[in-house]
Amino acid sequence: HNLCGSCCGILGMGHIGSRLASFLQCLGMHVIYHNRKQLPPEEARGCRWVSAEELYRTSDVIADVLPASSATRGMINRDVFRQMKKSALFVNIGRGDTVVTDDLVTALQEGWIAQAALDVCDPEPLPADHPLRRMKQVLLTPHVSSSTEEARAEKGKQLIDNIRRAL
Repeated sequence: HNLCGSCCGILGMGHIGSRLASFLQCLGMHVIYHNRKQLPPEEARGCRWVSAEELYRTSDVIADVLPASSATRGMINRDVFRQMKKSALFVNIGRGDTVVTDDLVTALQEGWIAQAALDVCDPEPLPADHPLRRMKQVLLTPHVSSSTEEARAEKGKQLIDNIRRAL
């Protein structure tokens, strides 16, 4: 489907969510977000903060960029999938444990949502016989969405800086 003119809702508007928003806006997408707190306009990059419920209800694409924490564990569940458009694409590039995997399977099987693209999942890796591996409307990647040469070099620099600070 053409993304230009569609709406992407970003869950988690930290560093990665903000970078994703800029990229999606370049593709002509309208971007809304939900975060624990509303960002100042200069950090929101032209994106509008909405309630989680509005994000689920109105987004054509829902991008989960949430961090792993006790507050986010299992946050995306059957109740959330039921609120999404039947035509929605759910994308998880955050952490696998933010999604109740069995509920995602049900949502896809029952047609509550149309598609899923998962760079992370729970459990990770998915067992070879897992239902998500057999679904035509699911794209699975092996936790590599940030695995570019530049990203790896930057992670190495950050590691060295952290070691220096610790010492």
